[in-house]
Amino acid sequence: LSIAWGAIADVGYVGSSQAVKAHIKLMGISEISLNQTQQSLCYALQSNLSHLAVAGIDYKILAQSLPAIEFSHRFNTVYTISCNQSKENNISEENRGELDLTQVENREAILLEIVQKVASVVLKENLETIKPDSILSLLGLDSLLAVELVLKVKNMTGIELPRMALLSDELSILDIVELLEKELINRCESKEIETTPSYLVKSTPSIQQPKTRLFCFPYFAGSASNFNTWQSDIGADIEVIAIQLPGRDQLSALTQHDPTQLIYALATEIQAYIDLPFACYGHSMGGLLAFQVCAHLIQNNIYPLHLFIGASAYPSADTPIRKLLSTALSSDKQMISKLLAILGLDTVYTQENGLLDQMMPALTCDMWLLIHLLHKQNWQPLNCPMTAFGGSNDGVLTAAAIQKWQQLAHASFDFKEIDGHHLFMDEEAGRKSLISHINAVLDYSKSDAN
Repeated sequence: LSIAWGAIADVGYVGSSQAVKAHIKLMGISEISLNQTQQSLCYALQSNLSHLAVAGIDYKILAQSLPAIEFSHRFNTVYTISCNQSKENNISEENRGELDLTQVENREAILLEIVQKVASVVLKENLETIKPDSILSLLGLDSLLAVELVLKVKNMTGIELPRMALLSDELSILDIVELLEKELINRCESKEIETTPSYLVKSTPSIQQPKTRLFCFPYFAGSASNFNTWQSDIGADIEVIAIQLPGRDQLSALTQHDPTQLIYALATEIQAYIDLPFACYGHSMGGLLAFQVCAHLIQNNIYPLHLFIGASAYPSADTPIRKLLSTALSSDKQMISKLLAILGLDTVYTQENGLLDQMMPALTCDMWLLIHLLHKQNWQPLNCPMTAFGGSNDGVLTAAAIQKWQQLAHASFDFKEIDGHHLFMDEEAGRKSLISHINAVLDYSKSDAN
């Protein structure tokens, strides 16, 4: 029997160093009592286990220092449970909303009370000694305690303070209140701004009682309209919902968007439609985006039936597009023009018809999204079945570059070749073959789930 022990109270290095105790506490690691070790040992001896690890861990806190915890298939479940169980110090979402809308005078008083209480706990000082003008450095705030203070304030308000700002020699309790209040004012002002239109576009004709939903992510320079005919071609009980990217149609005013925020926003909108089983399809750049959105959903224990990826290379594969994006060019317009040429879209977006200049804001958004996705590090295997499709006459990607997605498939993986070029989803024969494969897989997935 092999047992890996965590931090045991009052023995070893942990028992001899208060600094180590304080540090592991900030990391979300709690000490195990001797009684707990004895109980664990008895359990281990009575079981058939050959290997056992015993540790006290708050995965929600640990993930603050080790973000990979959130994505790890080994720890994702316990991380989620930890998040659900660690709410005793959190203000509810309803109360946070009240905090946003509280009148200025009351809001300042509420924030002052929160900060004083947190500082009292972190610094181990009586609440009476924590005055509004108290200088934190004089009360003993160091870099480790600053981390703890940031985490506790975030739990109470939903706002993460800049840690470096807390190390200022002159920072007072009121200074922290001012930082928090500025953020809350920004929140209130943002609520007055017109809400961003939806990224989701339902195809027509509408399905009255769908049994499954398919979310479709367009390629570089594409749009939700590329999936207009899919609803007529696909199964009668599957509702097609296309993703509209920034700079187009109802999102024409949204020409600047942080890719990470876009992924979060898409995942958030899709969560409103998880009353039914769902799958995702992404073509070319859309495949990379669909993968990341599915990864975000799975982190929240929302599992797609299937992820379909069409004409999209494994993120680190050596492709003409990756080579181009690593080249220094004189302007975004020059880069975009070369991307369009690689994809075979240069005859659509030309200077002569004015469409290139008209769509430049949207194409620029796409370019930076593509750069972000291709340079994103630490892609983790996805715990959901995947099928990748490649065009038989794809002049952009090799089948091998597409098949490498199998390295990111934690569940089952399949590869299908479709007659057509890189954008085979826009070719009638290719589209019908593709949709036929998707129908077959989803029919099997639904029967298997039942």
